Amino acid sequence: MKPWWFFTAGLVVLAILVAGCTTPSEPAKPVTTPAVTTAVPTPVNVSPTLPVNATQIVTTIQTKAPVVNATGTNATVPVQPAIIGSWDLTGVTSYGSPTAIIPGTKLTAVFNAAGSAAGSAGCNDFTGSWKADGKKLAISNITPGKKVCSTPAGVMSQESMYLSILGNTATWSVTGDVLALSDAKGTNKLIFKKSAVKQVTPPAIVGSWNLTSIIVGGNTTTPAGKPVNAVFSQGGNLTGTDGCKVYAGSWKVEGSNLTLGKVTVTEKGCDPSVMTEDSGYINLLQGVSSFTVKSKELTLSDKTGSVKIVLKSVS
Repeated sequence: MKPWWFFTAGLVVLAILVAGCTTPSEPAKPVTTPAVTTAVPTPVNVSPTLPVNATQIVTTIQTKAPVVNATGTNATVPVQPAIIGSWDLTGVTSYGSPTAIIPGTKLTAVFNAAGSAAGSAGCNDFTGSWKADGKKLAISNITPGKKVCSTPAGVMSQESMYLSILGNTATWSVTGDVLALSDAKGTNKLIFKKSAVKQVTPPAIVGSWNLTSIIVGGNTTTPAGKPVNAVFSQGGNLTGTDGCKVYAGSWKVEGSNLTLGKVTVTEKGCDPSVMTEDSGYINLLQGVSSFTVKSKELTLSDKTGSVKIVLKSVS
């Protein structure tokens, strides 16, 4: 065997021994690829989480009736306080004791939605204003009329007491058709009952009328020239023209009895012949005391029952 071969073999053996004595190196750590996350979009119809008081808010909204307004969006109608309406007084507590209402007197209270108040105090009517905050109630600016009534006895003292208690009202409550107004101590002072709704038929005299004739000394005259008329308004006002001037006054009826207040006219001048005829109409009008309406014809008579003025309905 040749010497070079032995030399080569020896080198191989030496290399193997050296490799066996060396500590193997730590294997390389695998590379971790981070996970890719894809954002999931929130569906459109998923409601956001409600706040703690959301149930209360939703309940409150649902207790009001939805109304579609002019813009087509929903609106809410506020609930009107039960105090709004007309009330008749049935009981009074004064100085800790029930006080009877004087027979023949009627005490009332009307609370309007706009915050105004009105009513009758037994002798005078009154006006005022009111404001409610929950069950708290303030009635202010109470202004009665200036009439003085002598009958029935005690009516003016009762009126003062009633208006004073109204002005010191602190709370209110309504149970069914009964309204109770209480003072600051919670004592019921005034008890009312809901007024019955009555259909009021206006007197037949209400309307617009054109003069057809006047009767003086038994002679009937038909007006010539410009129209003469009379307008009896439902509120008790009388207006019209006498053919030359505009006049105004007031009226009141009880059955077929007619009472006219003072008739006033403008100062506008007219032709003397027209003024003479018109003056007769105004004088006759001021003296009438009864009326009848038949077939759209209104007749006005004086206190003796004599017909003085005849008018025809314009409708």
